[in-house]
Amino acid sequence: MTTQTSGEAVRIGIIGCGDIARRVHVPALSAAGARVIRFASTDIADAEEAARRSGQPDSMTSDEWRHVTASVHIDAVDICTPNHLHADMAMAAMETGKHVLVESPMALTAAQADAMLKVAARKGVTLVPAMSVRFIGPYAAMIDAARSGAVGEVRSVEIAFGHHGPERLNPGATWYLDKEKAGGGPLMELGTSQIDLLRTALEREVVQVSAVTLGRRGGVEERAEARLTFEGGASAQLRCGWTGPENLWRMVGTDGTLELDASTPPQLVRPDGTSERLAIPEVPSIEGVFVAAVARGEQPPVTAMDGRAAVAVIEAAYASSAAGEPVEVTRPAW
Repeated sequence: MTTQTSGEAVRIGIIGCGDIARRVHVPALSAAGARVIRFASTDIADAEEAARRSGQPDSMTSDEWRHVTASVHIDAVDICTPNHLHADMAMAAMETGKHVLVESPMALTAAQADAMLKVAARKGVTLVPAMSVRFIGPYAAMIDAARSGAVGEVRSVEIAFGHHGPERLNPGATWYLDKEKAGGGPLMELGTSQIDLLRTALEREVVQVSAVTLGRRGGVEERAEARLTFEGGASAQLRCGWTGPENLWRMVGTDGTLELDASTPPQLVRPDGTSERLAIPEVPSIEGVFVAAVARGEQPPVTAMDGRAAVAVIEAAYASSAAGEPVEVTRPAW
């Protein structure tokens, strides 16, 4: 395992230098104090542009991702490639003693995620899935309120995310419509973050999923709906799609309701009808969380088990849609 010397900046290499890497990861890692100095992308121009944005004079670029995992000049690897490449690239990096931040979903299946967890444990490295939505202020406020008991015992939840689809948001990333590469459509792309929010807020595991996928975009679904059953009996209705903007999160409890939507800041509505706007906390970026965990040798608040749990729920949802019946969520194999 690569170890950090006190005061030294974490040195990071990025695999996959597309839009999300250049626009989000490089600036956020740099803002967290890391030195992003190795870049690999199948399009070398993307790697060169990412290196330019990093502003590090000792940056190097390549069109071969293994040059990054094999580098002795970095401590960690950030993987921003299409979904089907995440598991193999992460395990290759960890086998060389590198810590890994991997875009969400961390894998396409629970079995892949289990394999990644085993390598991380064996090599003693930090593996963090980029579950970034829980670090957005309004969502963090909802999580804090739910965990503080503001609504009493949570009985039911409704959550919905949506946008116009990857063709509009990132036209060059055609892999989103390829099931073999993406693993699925909006259920995989958006549902992973929704599940992470719910697990974090409720502090419970999903035990059963009943889901349906609807419409087609290329080789994947256009929208999806799912009912999640949690330990203890609480339930959540989830929907996600590429048919237009949608942003809703409502948690109903015995002592009130937490609400957030596209036009309403997060608030607590009490049984008597009065409401209170929630304070928005200051939160780090997921990239900042990763850099801090590596630099300090500490356990991050987002773990590989969180990523594995979300993947297992998504896998169960697709299985439920195919079978037309509820499906139990698989537990870790070790």
